[in-house]
Amino acid sequence: DYAAEADVPWHSVRSEILSISLPNGLTTIGERAFCRCAALSSITLPNTITSLNRSCFYGCSALTAIVVPEGVTTIGRSAFDYCNALASINLPEGLTSIGQRAFAVCKSLATISIPSTVTTLGQYTFAWCYNLQSATIGGGVTTIPQWAFFNDTLLNTVVLSEGLDTIDYNAFYTCKRLSSINLPESVTSVKGSSFSGCNAIAEPLYNSHLFAYMPKSYEGGYAV
Repeated sequence: DYAAEADVPWHSVRSEILSISLPNGLTTIGERAFCRCAALSSITLPNTITSLNRSCFYGCSALTAIVVPEGVTTIGRSAFDYCNALASINLPEGLTSIGQRAFAVCKSLATISIPSTVTTLGQYTFAWCYNLQSATIGGGVTTIPQWAFFNDTLLNTVVLSEGLDTIDYNAFYTCKRLSSINLPESVTSVKGSSFSGCNAIAEPLYNSHLFAYMPKSYEGGYAV
């Protein structure tokens, strides 16, 4: 890990780094290791990697895709924050934790699928992902945290899984095109403003024991 960006050995030439291929045996990408390598467009990670630490690829604005090895269990806070060109990323089975703002402001990311092994999501995980259109959240996630999908203005489809218990405050705030989302029976708590500004949801959102959201324009009835 590096306490500051300037501590990274290649800091002075970071703007010239175009591609990275890391050796087998490496287990961790340290904090801020490749932070703001703005020209970096290609990364090859070895299968020995288990952790992508905080801000390791923060601000790598030319990076378009990355394959996360199956052994990775942790993606740290802001690991891919401000990776504006990142359009594709796989999240492998075995991953357990995705930190706060891990994929915030990934403006090109179109779809995300969170595997069932993930149990922890941080706040603002996918906030400001302006091109994100669909998200599938596996059953290991018990809480969708505050602001998780904040202002994802093209997000239209969300698939939630049994096992989810809580949708926290402002989780889908101003996802104004969100029109398709389910509420699993396992959900027991939906906090305030979770769906505020989600004006494309046309039908009431509820399960057998919880009423989560009523569209302002809805005039029909619903079954209980």
